Amino acid sequence: TTDPQTQFTAAVDELLDQLQHKFDGVSREMFGKLDDMARRLDELEASFTVVDGTTTATASAAAAAAAAAAAAGAGGSASPGK
Repeated sequence: TTDPQTQFTAAVDELLDQLQHKFDGVSREMFGKLDDMARRLDELEASFTVVDGTTTATASAAAAAAAAAAAAGAGGSASPGK
């Protein structure tokens, strides 16, 4: 049998491994959302056209802005990534 100190150490190591795995997953998800939001903002910026000195946007640009805002709101309160 193992002594209590060894069992405790093993339990703490397992907990730390689980936390690291969870943190890595949250980090990947968050960076993925940030990359997607940056891509959408780039698409939105590219969709703007200058006509007679005024800036107009297409309907798809308005939809992209709404989607980017929704993605930003869906981020929640995740822990910061690496």
